[in-house]
Amino acid sequence: MGELLFDLVSAEPDLDLGAARTFTMAPGGAPANVAVGLARLGLDTAFIGCVGQDAFGTALRETLEAERVDCRGLIQTAAARTTLAFIATRSDGAKDLLFYRHPGADTQLRPADLPLDLLRGCRALHVCSVSLSTEPVRSATFAALEAARAGGALISFDPNWRAPLWPVPAEGTARIRAALAFADVVKVADEELEMVAGTADRDAALDALLAA
Repeated sequence: MGELLFDLVSAEPDLDLGAARTFTMAPGGAPANVAVGLARLGLDTAFIGCVGQDAFGTALRETLEAERVDCRGLIQTAAARTTLAFIATRSDGAKDLLFYRHPGADTQLRPADLPLDLLRGCRALHVCSVSLSTEPVRSATFAALEAARAGGALISFDPNWRAPLWPVPAEGTARIRAALAFADVVKVADEELEMVAGTADRDAALDALLAA
């Protein structure tokens, strides 16, 4: 559950986004990537999210359906355009990231849009922090976590920190910690571990994560 968008990746390494002129467009969104990966492994997989009533949204839906991902929980809205992410990569591995998401369609998922039968009957639910950065999708995400947990599902959480989405970093940390309280499985990078736990000591940070 979460963001489904198009990544537009600069084909010109080491140029700032403003200087890049050639981009490669690819379906993206970390939760959607997980859904596709699991479907390719032969698992029954569904996706819950929101895209626009536009050509990009339709293309993304068709991409998931072609990968045998159940899209009954994917909403297409006229309230916002499909979210886009522009990415420039550098030779040292760093990335420049710019979201077209004010608002983007992924932010428009509401609690009332959730397929509760699907959530209560699933074996596992995977979410990321991008869906916690704004309303109404934040409320929808926490409602989905509650429903899946009530149904006995395993909860997987990826902090997937995206600094441009959190003008006040402390708010992002607080939202992530709230989601960690639901999680059985956490996929976390080193820098995210330090941020969420508040310590650079890895053992202490892992203890704090397990106690969340």
